[in-house]
Amino acid sequence: MQDKIFIEGLMLDASVGIFNWEKQKKQPLVIDCVLDVDLRRAALSNDIVDTVSYAEVAQRIEALVTEQHHDLVEYLAERIISDIFEAFEVSKIKLKLAKPEAVASAHRVGIILERTRP
Repeated sequence: MQDKIFIEGLMLDASVGIFNWEKQKKQPLVIDCVLDVDLRRAALSNDIVDTVSYAEVAQRIEALVTEQHHDLVEYLAERIISDIFEAFEVSKIKLKLAKPEAVASAHRVGIILERTRP
């Protein structure tokens, strides 16, 4: 059995991209994250210390996204995943990063990475 915690539609202004305009102007980045985690202990204890706080996960993602410019969303996504694995008892992560303004004729473009704890 694998339980999941998710964050959907986390919108952050990011300096990300390889083009000059992307380096000069922040653009929206929309992040979805699904974490596989055992929630049985929290379900029995009703105590926040027995779970992964999605508020803390969101704060860590925001810190990584906003701390500096990243040329590639692939690099940024891998950094986010590594940080979550380091900070929380998570067995698997699915992370989607979308750039709504990157391609004018598309609603959104982006990447989806899935990683299992090494």
